[in-house]
Amino acid sequence: MRLSLRLLLSWLLLLVSACATPIGVTRVDPQEVYRSLTSSVLSTGRPSAATAQVLVRTGLAQRFQDDPEGTLAALRGTGVDLNPYRLLALAELSFLHAEAAHQPAYYLAAAVYAYAFLFPTAEMDQSPVSPVDPRPRLAADLYNLGLTLGLSTPEGDRVVLAAGRQPLPFGTLTLTVDEAQFVWGGYRMRGFIPVAEFKVRGLRNRYRQPGVGAPLAAELSPLEMGAAGEAARKRIPPRLKVPVTAFVRLAHVSEGIATGRVEGQLELYPADQATSVDVATQTVPLELEPSATLAYVLEGSPVWRTELGGFLSARRRPFPEGLGMLHPYRRGRVPVVLIHGTVSSPARWADMVNELQNDPVLREHIQFWLFTYNTSNPILLSASELREALRTTIAEIDPDGQDPALRNVVLIGHSQGGLLARLIVTDSDTRFWDAAVTVPFEQLEMTPATRALLEKTMFFTPVPFVTRVVFIATILVMIS
Repeated sequence: MRLSLRLLLSWLLLLVSACATPIGVTRVDPQEVYRSLTSSVLSTGRPSAATAQVLVRTGLAQRFQDDPEGTLAALRGTGVDLNPYRLLALAELSFLHAEAAHQPAYYLAAAVYAYAFLFPTAEMDQSPVSPVDPRPRLAADLYNLGLTLGLSTPEGDRVVLAAGRQPLPFGTLTLTVDEAQFVWGGYRMRGFIPVAEFKVRGLRNRYRQPGVGAPLAAELSPLEMGAAGEAARKRIPPRLKVPVTAFVRLAHVSEGIATGRVEGQLELYPADQATSVDVATQTVPLELEPSATLAYVLEGSPVWRTELGGFLSARRRPFPEGLGMLHPYRRGRVPVVLIHGTVSSPARWADMVNELQNDPVLREHIQFWLFTYNTSNPILLSASELREALRTTIAEIDPDGQDPALRNVVLIGHSQGGLLARLIVTDSDTRFWDAAVTVPFEQLEMTPATRALLEKTMFFTPVPFVTRVVFIATILVMIS
């Protein structure tokens, strides 16, 4: 009986082994196959298939589990004649170890190896990479995140962009900086915040341009300058952050990997000034995160509290005459003036700004201005303030009338803001005055100050440089 049971178990084992051969296939859904083929250290915390192949073929797969630093040193060897497969493996495994050990030197090593893979020098293996090969995209992401995390403060909330020497596992990275690149519109850019890892809420679309470089949001510090510079920047919102990309250009990278002395030039590109960078014979897109920067600016901003506050009581406006700009005046670009509605603020235009600033055609031809006002004030008074703000601003930035774009201003008004915009292109004659007062304006006795106030709030003529008005959710009454 016992022998029969053993025979039965043996037959069952043979049957099971006959159903599942040591090597074979199993049909699964396409998503599972795609995930397994495209996974990497950045998506799963495990090496990609290409890197795993390098570890297996060099006999280092188990050693990396036990001794990652020794494995990386063995993979690098002398650092001479590293082929693309090994460079990408070094980049990915350096990043993986940096994540586990929290060592910035390995993040920077990942960036250096990834750069060498993306931009091989003459003495390196330059066999062409297929345009559908996923490895260049992985290498770009490792370069971007390696720079961001390798140059971050210990808290991870700032990226330090400064000249100096940074340690690498196999030597040093020496960075030089051109200070002129840190100036933007009368401000010095500083306090760089990494934005690639932010989750954005509240915007319909998150616009992001894949490329190279660390996408950051730059804080602004005013520069000491004369009256002309002050006029150019005084309408910038005090909490504005500039979307920028930091790029480190490595000189003779293959030689630097071999000798342990890597040299890099740190370059900074505001998103409104550059979208690509030239490296050797290539023009490469920069990694851009404008939507993430915009959302970061509005996260916890005091502007949200001004909406009800600006309706219930008079408040100090953040810009001269209530008119602000999202960038210092740029000649040749048509001003699009956004006018918010009742119990509202310029922050409510964020979605429209996000869409239009990222439109590939419009973004090169327009500049956004923002008008803010106390929304419980009489409409005629607010409209007169808008008219005065437009006239003052244009006279200030273009006193000689040399910019034709400033003669084609577009107003976009929402709700009450639409009523203000309507009055800017209205010829009221004496109708507003006659509807309120039976005595002709000229016959009333009043102080000069009162007369000037009543004249600017009760009598409107079209502002000639406003050529288009857009109304959003505005009920208009025709003036007859």
